[in-house]
This record gives sequence, structure tokens and C-alpha cells, in this order.
Amino acid sequence: MNAVPILLYHSVADHAARRDLPFTVTPATLAGHLRVLDERGATTLTVSDLAERFRLGAQVEPGTVVVTVDDAYADTAEVLAPALAAIGMTATVYVSTATIGSTVRDSRMISWAQVRELVDAGLEVGSHGHRHVPLDLLRGATVLAELTTSRALLQDWLGDDVSTFAYPYGFHTPAVEHLVAEAGFRSACAVKNALSHPGDDVYALARVTVTRDTGAEDLAALLDSLLQSPTLPLSTARRRVKTRVWRGAREALRLAHIDIPGAS
Repeated sequence: MNAVPILLYHSVADHAARRDLPFTVTPATLAGHLRVLDERGATTLTVSDLAERFRLGAQVEPGTVVVTVDDAYADTAEVLAPALAAIGMTATVYVSTATIGSTVRDSRMISWAQVRELVDAGLEVGSHGHRHVPLDLLRGATVLAELTTSRALLQDWLGDDVSTFAYPYGFHTPAVEHLVAEAGFRSACAVKNALSHPGDDVYALARVTVTRDTGAEDLAALLDSLLQSPTLPLSTARRRVKTRVWRGAREALRLAHIDIPGAS
């Protein structure tokens, strides 16, 4: 069974707000990561391509890597996309439509023109919800509105199908997964910090979070380990107990009127 690392990036910048800093890699770090992928002859697929291969039982070549980007800061279009294009690689970028063209915590978000540029550069654009809210704490009708609004806005702008979704904050439940499918998406990314594989749930694909401390040597070690025994676990369908406990804690805070972003 081929293990597939789906890498999760957020922002590429030398500086960031304190809250965003742990998930912001520097341009130099990104260059090191891409050099590792290029030197090892990695093949990149979009999330939709990978999910469709999983769904059809088609072969996934050893050395396949999927690059994903959540939130879609402006630097995704200005730094990451050109760096990928320079070595002939692709990625899937998940966009929260309500933030397009805005500023979040002093960071510029991607513009509508840049969203189109991503597609023109050969990258896939997916939905990250409309307002980037934790869907697992919301009522079904609200969840569906978040999904359909974001998908419709992106499709209207791009004039093409938008078929993949990423759960804001990684939070999801079986009910939310069902609504994602109902909204017309054919795949969705979770987090899990595990390796994906052909038996993975295409509506909760496992990803590996890339942080500011993830060096080129760390990525090289991960890729090299896939030739022997993976250093990270494979994704499983079983939801961890701590995930359910954390969801319960967030729900309790919401009911106590303690602010949870987007959960009101």
C-alpha cells in the first residue's frame, strides 16, 4: 500500500502575526522543501487527481506528493505558486471566499485576480468554506450554506467546477462530511498529521502540517522513510478520542458564551 504525504502549508513569509507565525514558513525554507522534492524526482498531483485515483482503485506511483495550501494568503500567489511553476509542480489551494481581497491580522489575503492566476498557473483551487468557521459546531443548514456559498462564488469567478474542500481548522464529523458531498464536492481534506493511502476516506484525507520549524532535512527524512517504513502513521477511519473530547470542550465554551471564532 503506497503511503502518500499530503503536505499542508499556510503562509510563506519572513514575518507574521504571533498567532500565524508557527504555520508560516520562510521563503528560504520553502525553497529548501521544493529542492528536496525536485532532487528526489517527486511527482505532484492535485487533491482531486489523487482522490479520483483512490476512488477508482488506480495506481498511485511511488514518490507521489500532494502539496496543499489553506487560507490563501496573497503570498500563495506571489511566492509559492511561482516557486512550484519553476520546477513544474502543482498544488491545491483552499480559499475562504469571505476573506478574498481583505487583510487578516495584518496579512494580505489573496485577491480575486490572483485566484484566477493560480488556475492559469496550473494549480487547483478548492473551497475552505465561506467564512472559515468550525463546521462541526454549526447547524446543518448553516454548514450547507457555508459550503454552497463558497463553491458557487468560486465557480462563478473561475467558470469551472470546484470539486474539493478543506475543513476549516480541520474540524469535521460524519454529518459534516455528508453535507460536503451533498454540496457537490468529490473530496475533502482533514489534517490528522498522518499519511494518506489508497484506503483513506476521500472526504477526510489525511495531511501532514508543515510548520515554521519543518526544515528541508525533516521533509527529506519523511520522503526517504517511505521507501522503507513510514515515520508517520497511516490514516485510519477511527476518530481519536482526544478529537471528540476537544469538540466537546469547544461546544461547552460556545454554550458558555466564551468566544470561539465562527461558532456563534
